[in-house]
Amino acid sequence: MPQDCRRCRGDDDETRQRRSEWGCDGPASKPWGSIRCVECDGDDEKCAACGGSGKTPLDLCPYAAVRATERLMVDAAELAGAGVLACEGAWFEQPATFIDALKLLLRARKRIDDEAARRRKELTGG
Repeated sequence: MPQDCRRCRGDDDETRQRRSEWGCDGPASKPWGSIRCVECDGDDEKCAACGGSGKTPLDLCPYAAVRATERLMVDAAELAGAGVLACEGAWFEQPATFIDALKLLLRARKRIDDEAARRRKELTGG
């Protein structure tokens, strides 16, 4: 993703144009990227959400679309992957909401990794 919040600070014409293109303050005039359709997983030619394209256009900056709480949870999941837990103690001392969110994020991460591996395999013919 090209977005970098450090480049969106300021009030000059170039910064305003960048914020508009990246969707910082509302939907961009044209999508800056796409992901596999979240409704049909890219497998339904009659999907109402993606119109059968298999893709969901991205027209909002991910930093604007995702609240700080979710970003903190993703950071916490990355730290947990490195062995650093949210609260002092072992797994049984962690808040239930943290454990639930961590499981959700780990499943999503596995899905992303599996998709990346599948694409690498397709590109290399292996």
